[in-house]
Amino acid sequence: ATPALLRIFLGDKADFQDPQGTACARMAENGPENPQLTIFGVDAGLGWVVYNPDMLSLSTLGEPGSEEGQFLHPTGVAALADGRVAVADTGNHRVALLRFKNKKLFWEGTLGKQGTGPGEFDGPTWLAFDSQGRLYVSDTGNNRVQVFSAELQPLFQFGADQEADNSLEAPLGIAVVDPGQPWMETAESAIYVADHKRSRIQKFDLQGRFLEAASGADTGLEGVAFSGLALDTRANLWAADRANHRIHKFDRFLQYLDSWGGKGKGDGKLESPRGLSIYPHYGQVFVAEKSSAQYMWIGADLREIRVAKAPVKDGQERLRVEYTLTENGQLECWVVKDDKPKKKLARLLEKTGIQQGRHSLYWDKLDENGSALEPGDYSVVFQAEANYSSATFFKREKRKKFTLE
Repeated sequence: ATPALLRIFLGDKADFQDPQGTACARMAENGPENPQLTIFGVDAGLGWVVYNPDMLSLSTLGEPGSEEGQFLHPTGVAALADGRVAVADTGNHRVALLRFKNKKLFWEGTLGKQGTGPGEFDGPTWLAFDSQGRLYVSDTGNNRVQVFSAELQPLFQFGADQEADNSLEAPLGIAVVDPGQPWMETAESAIYVADHKRSRIQKFDLQGRFLEAASGADTGLEGVAFSGLALDTRANLWAADRANHRIHKFDRFLQYLDSWGGKGKGDGKLESPRGLSIYPHYGQVFVAEKSSAQYMWIGADLREIRVAKAPVKDGQERLRVEYTLTENGQLECWVVKDDKPKKKLARLLEKTGIQQGRHSLYWDKLDENGSALEPGDYSVVFQAEANYSSATFFKREKRKKFTLE
């Protein structure tokens, strides 16, 4: 969604000035058979929320200001299928409460004011709902997360005590998972928070107790600046990194899995990504960038493919093929000779469901007929598909060259 495309939908009044958070939900009012997603995006510079009432149009709510129906540098947005929408109205030190009904977004009221007490904020930035409708807010200026009931009553807060093991410094992105969340394949209960000033992501239980953390250094990059966070159907955590123009992916234990993007305007490139949301059922991903937005599908990729000698087994020489799969999916693997790259000489793995992570295959250096292959240059070929709906559209193929002596 480039500025030019946005103007086609909204006319000359529309442009991106400072896109921030995104949220997506399959609204219950559309009925159980309707696959349409409603996506909400916040623009801090324009002071509004942009959303799609249907599949063919866009609408907006808001303008800059501090009155009812106005926003001042809003940042995060969260949405539920029942139509509840919340926006972190950062410059006004409050949370704006909206309602999506009959394909239109309405202003309902606000939560909080500037201050340090329960239910008060200092520059709130990102927020999230859990499956019960509880609201979690990154109260950035107060170095804490505040949690509210579905009726928007303060429940508890954590992070402000800098001597505690669950302390936070200028928290930003926040993502929450609990057993009641739909389309989750993994039973997990956790709050994930981008601890901005410490360049790390922290994981807490649903009472705010510290569990574990991941550092920006885990990605192998310098100056990582985590902002928006989102969870997929396996509770893998995705994190936008403005500084490196990338998206990072961690498993639910915050073990680093993968990164992609890089600065640029071509396919697969990003420019200062910030807002990030995922619809877990189908694996749809929405990313807000510096001056546009992107729509992606979760796929499976392969990293760190290595071919090496393995210990002899039953008198037979073998090779070990190591690889990392970035997403649960269906995987095939075979061997070809480099001068005949389309002829499959040996199948190492038929189409099989494989879990994300590091794996090894062993090969006895024999072809499909049980004959030893002659010395020469070969390649091991992998083909991967994710288990999401994207599997019928996208396959990733990777090759690794090796030499038989």
